[in-house]
Parts: sequence; structure tokens; C-alpha cells
Amino acid sequence: MALSNYERVGKAVQLLAEGLAPFVDRECRAKFGDDWARRRQAYGGSAPRRVNPGDAQFLLKVVWVEWRAVFGKKLSRSDRSYVLEFQEVRNSWAHNDDFSTDDALRALDTARRLLESVSAGAQANKVGKLHQDLLRQKCEQMPGARRKAAPVQPDPGLPAGREVVTPTTTSLPAAPIRPSSPTHQVWRGEAAGEYGDPTEFFGRTFLVQVNSKGYDTIMNNHHYENLKWRSKNKKGNEHQGTVESGDRIVLYCTSTVPNEIHKKLLAFSAIVSHVSNDRTTFKVGEPQFFNNPLKLMDIRECIKQGKLDKCFDYCGKQWFNITKLEPTAVKQLFDLVEP
Repeated sequence: MALSNYERVGKAVQLLAEGLAPFVDRECRAKFGDDWARRRQAYGGSAPRRVNPGDAQFLLKVVWVEWRAVFGKKLSRSDRSYVLEFQEVRNSWAHNDDFSTDDALRALDTARRLLESVSAGAQANKVGKLHQDLLRQKCEQMPGARRKAAPVQPDPGLPAGREVVTPTTTSLPAAPIRPSSPTHQVWRGEAAGEYGDPTEFFGRTFLVQVNSKGYDTIMNNHHYENLKWRSKNKKGNEHQGTVESGDRIVLYCTSTVPNEIHKKLLAFSAIVSHVSNDRTTFKVGEPQFFNNPLKLMDIRECIKQGKLDKCFDYCGKQWFNITKLEPTAVKQLFDLVEP
């Protein structure tokens, strides 16, 4: 039986407490001693009361209150935002509030990021699995999503195909079809044929930024259009004229896209199937969503850490539209989004 969004968030609350407890205990013991939990007046009001060091609400409050003294030296400012945000999530869950799919996805993503920051890998992976399953469910329900056809039941009154079809040795020349291969197999060196060379494969990949209109046409009509790409006073359009059929585009969605899940997110890729004669329109295949899409703040942080090429700093820039990526930059990206 499928989990409800409320149940998914509840599991995230439990997993966050499991992963956060050892980290909070270790850091507080080092700062305040073994009886650090008795500092409950700072966490729960003026009246002494029993505290549960394994409770998510208590742990989040400790991190928030002791940020300057303890945790600000271990965690980032983004982590502090995650703490505050998940406090609200936990309170909503405790009051049996309903969670929309978008709200649940946000809560699961926040929990995963906070768990990763405290090196709680096992719990982070479990929350990440909850997030991936819900995101996949969300994508399958979107307009234009592929659905599995219902299995065809054979008619018992008809003979089997092998009894009525005469085999023939006549064969027609096969049309040249470019084989598909999961991208993560390419950069791991597991792909066969022409995809076995990551440099060759990633040599034709473009970073594209889409607003609400571009997002809608790609998701619903499987094409991308930019009528102003030749404009000389527009930066970031110079590579549109070099895109060819078979190239890959990776898409960053601006804050204007209608789907809350993908706002300010480097979320998916698609293969170009056709380019118009005037180079203004690309037809693309079914978008493929990344297992671990990158938020804008994460893109910026990865660039600072050297995990992403500086060209990804174009994401979120008002003037940016499209640029060609070097093979090394593409591999950096897929190391992060398809681990």
C-alpha cells in the first residue's frame, strides 16, 4: 500500500532524529559536558521539565539555540535555514496537518540535506529514497508523462502466433538508429558502442535555461523555441546555432516556471531530435529527470568548492539562454545528479 504524504514526512521526522541525535550529543558534550541535556531551560522555557535527547523537536531546538556557541562552527548558514524550516515541518506533522506533494517533497529534501551535513549517510539515503519515489510519482502524473500500457491478455480461442506465422529468411536493411543508453552508464564507463567514450558522448551537451514558456513547451509539447537567439545585444545565445539532432540539453528552470518542484533547479535533460532550418526551434524527446537535481544555492556552492565548472554560474542570470558545455563540465554535473 502506497504511503501518504503525511506518512512520508513522519518517516523523515523519525530518520532526522536518528541521524541528528549522535551529532548533537557529541558536539554538546564537547562544549558543555556530559550533563548538557539538563540545560533544558534554554530549550524548553523557564520551567524545568524532562527532555528527550532523541526527539526531533528537542534536537532541532538545541541546534537553533546553541548555533552561535556550538553549531555555527560546524554547519553552514544554509543548514541553519534547514533547521528552521524543518522545525515548521515537524510542528505541522505533529498537529496532523495535510501535506501536498510539493510540500512533502520540500520537507524530504530539507531533511536529506540536513542529514548529509551531519554525516548521517544511512538516514540521508533512506530519506533520499522517499524523495525519489515521490518525485517519480509526481512526474508520472504530469501531463504528457509516459504510462505503461495494460498487458494484453491472449484469446484462448486463437492459435499461438508460431502456428500461423511462417518464418521467412527475407530481411530488410535496418535503419540507422542511435542507441539509447542511461547517462550514468556513460560516465561510469559501462556503456557500449559509440557511448563507450564519455568524451565523445559529452562533447555535444548544452546547458539551457528555461522560463515558464520554455518549460511548458518542453514538458507538454516536447519542443524548445527561442526566436531571439540571433540578437547581438543578447548574451548567452551564441551556441544555439550549433545545436544538432542527437545533442543533449540539460535544463535549468528559473523561478518563473509553474511547477514548484522545479523552480530554481537544474532538474532534467533531454535529447534533441530535430532542429528547424532557421535554428529557432528544437524538438526534444521525453525529459529525463535527475536522481539528485541541484538547487541554485547548491550550484553556487559546488562552483566555490570546485565540484562544478564556472559555466554553471550562468544559471539564474537574466541574460543567459544557452551555452555549450565542455566534456569535463558535463561529467562533473552527472557525478552530482546521477551518483
